[in-house]
Amino acid sequence: MARVALEGVVVAWPDGTLGLRGLDLDAPSGQVTALLGPSGSGKTTALRAIAGLLEPSAGTVSIDGVPQDGLAPERRRAAMVFQDHALFPHLSAIENAAFGPRVQGAARREQQARAASALAAAGALHLAARQPATLSGGERQRVAIARALASRPRVLLLDEPLANLDAALRQPLRALIRDVPRTTGTTVVVVTHDLDEACALADRLVLVRAGAAVQSGAPRELLDRPADAWAARFLGATNLIQGVWLGGTLQTGLGPLATGQPAGADGLRALAVLRPEHLALAPVDGPSAPNRFIGVVRSLSDRAHHVRLVASVGAVPLVVHLPPRAIAGRVAGDEVVLAVAPEDVWAVPDDQPQVAQQ
Repeated sequence: MARVALEGVVVAWPDGTLGLRGLDLDAPSGQVTALLGPSGSGKTTALRAIAGLLEPSAGTVSIDGVPQDGLAPERRRAAMVFQDHALFPHLSAIENAAFGPRVQGAARREQQARAASALAAAGALHLAARQPATLSGGERQRVAIARALASRPRVLLLDEPLANLDAALRQPLRALIRDVPRTTGTTVVVVTHDLDEACALADRLVLVRAGAAVQSGAPRELLDRPADAWAARFLGATNLIQGVWLGGTLQTGLGPLATGQPAGADGLRALAVLRPEHLALAPVDGPSAPNRFIGVVRSLSDRAHHVRLVASVGAVPLVVHLPPRAIAGRVAGDEVVLAVAPEDVWAVPDDQPQVAQQ
């Protein structure tokens, strides 16, 4: 296993633009770390810097505390699986998987043994004799991962490994990637722009924006405690409610909100982050408690795993994700009571422009 660390890594393109702007990254040994961010944020550039496929303009890439500056890709033992798989079209699956051991100088028998073992670990041994053109997208991805594992890397780098795959194929491949550190001892760094995928795959998330890390930590930590308003929005917190700190609570259009953090200074503007899954329906005649709001249902729509309810609390719209049974019999126009626990309310600095008072 190997820990991967990037410290202040800068990548400058020939036209002077920056692909990475002092990126800091810590991928712990024996875990899956996901780089999550919008397209063009520098995620794949970071993978290529770790792999040695491009040289940073500044900063250091280290594996197990050893700087990799100037080290050729084949000496880093960091195998990269590209988004388009990059399999050799004229070779069978097992020949593709044996390519790494062959380049490393392994004897033919060892090449075949390592290739077969890697295909088995990737659930693709039955594809050994097949050529890439005859494989489905999911099968090609398994063979590509097997080819990387056969070279016995310390670090496996995956660029959008589940992109363009049907939902039915994603779950088994997620399980495969999650199991790689346990079954092979390889540290995994994966790139994605899909929040659900990142949370399903990773022990640790690194949120990347414009070539720099915005926040890192366990997936639930980032979801519940975003660093700023941009992070909250990107991580799916639909409800960001403007407010002002006063007397230890956040005064908002919903009323006073108790939060799960130390209060800001009186008069300080903030946005209350209310994740849709943290809001719940409360009994109309329930006991008085903090963070209860009376609203009117505006719409209800089914999703794969929840029902999306939009309600208006005064002039403030709230999006709520509820189990289907929780909204049985509800229709648009109904009055509802919504509640959220103080520990599920998180405030970030307000980045909204202020409207000038007339």
